[in-house]
Amino acid sequence: CIRDRSSPIFCPSRTVMPIARPVMTMVTVCMIWLPVATAETLAEVTAYFAGNLAACADDVPRDESGVCTLDRQAVLNRSASALDVLYDEFPFLRAETGGAKGFACSRALSALRFTGFYFPFTGEPNVNMDSPAAFLPATVCHELAHQRGITAEEACNFIGILAAVRSEDAGYRYSGLSLIHI
Repeated sequence: CIRDRSSPIFCPSRTVMPIARPVMTMVTVCMIWLPVATAETLAEVTAYFAGNLAACADDVPRDESGVCTLDRQAVLNRSASALDVLYDEFPFLRAETGGAKGFACSRALSALRFTGFYFPFTGEPNVNMDSPAAFLPATVCHELAHQRGITAEEACNFIGILAAVRSEDAGYRYSGLSLIHI
């Protein structure tokens, strides 16, 4: 639920009543009060992440035209431990579940514009192996978040990007920063 602190909002499980308007305008995101961003703040944050992306761009392999060429199988091999960097801060993500799998019918996923999906009946996070290599690690982390029981897409995006950016693997970091910047 996102709302201006001075207005009521209806959530399926609860109704939040308005409170007195604070001195600084705030919003709540997943029950965390945050200041509303200004254009200047958004420009600063964008520049910060663009700088980090540029700084790690040379750490990933590229082809002769400059396109990121991560080893897709290596990304999948590393996926089983991709969320480990978040366990201290988010212990509910800890699970011994295995890693993501490359989906055999990736062309079908590409036609649907899917980069991955979680199949709940087998508990498997699946990724589109035909999607751009730069997106694969963050997609893996996103699908692993679904595997850990997170259902909301925006929450999985947050967890996936955070895990990728905090990774020791340059390809994962580049992928997370790329998705932030897009």
